[in-house]
Amino acid sequence: MNEVVETIYQWHKGMKILHISHSLGLDRKTVRKYLGMACAVGITRENNFPMSRRS
Repeated sequence: MNEVVETIYQWHKGMKILHISHSLGLDRKTVRKYLGMACAVGITRENNFPMSRRS
């Protein structure tokens, strides 16, 4: 779950899929899958990030 949230967070901050995949050690297809799921529920770069980051 944390890698999904971190993927969406980095994308929301403007990072490209390639950079997100490298920073998290994920395949680009996995990053695209996570972002596709986020978009399906209405999360976009233009909206405020829906979750606060927890330490």
